Amino acid sequence: MAIILSIGWLSLVVSWLPYDSVFYCHIIINGFQGPLVLYVTVISQRRVRYLLRRVCCSEKCMCSCLRPDRSTDGPEWGEEMMAIYRRFSTRSIHTDTF
Repeated sequence: MAIILSIGWLSLVVSWLPYDSVFYCHIIINGFQGPLVLYVTVISQRRVRYLLRRVCCSEKCMCSCLRPDRSTDGPEWGEEMMAIYRRFSTRSIHTDTF
């Protein structure tokens, strides 16, 4: 992250020179810097990527790295409560018949 920001600052300082080509190089470097910072701070962080999957994305999500992975995601709270209720209700039916 420090390398990306250092290159950005260096290109900014160099862009103050009185040459137009250096200024346009700064614009191009700045265009690459934005997605790189997004990748380093959001997409490469495992917990942030997990939370983004849970909140924003579905199976048809455009970004493949944020699609939910059903093998690692546990059941939702409501699904878990329904499973507990089903287990409890089937036990109570069997205990009433003795």
